[in-house]
Amino acid sequence: MKVINPDAPNEYKYETDYRKKPREYLNPRIRQGRGMVKWQAFKTLPKQYKQLEQYIQD
Repeated sequence: MKVINPDAPNEYKYETDYRKKPREYLNPRIRQGRGMVKWQAFKTLPKQYKQLEQYIQD
């Protein structure tokens, strides 16, 4: 099995899910992503506007 992060403690070396790792063991150079921009196209439909607004607030 390939070691994902050789500098991390044993419990995090083979962990591939970033949500289960402490922040100090994550790569700081990974891009943040688009965030909420991906939802903006769907806000043109009035029926979905309230629900999407709630998603953004949560």
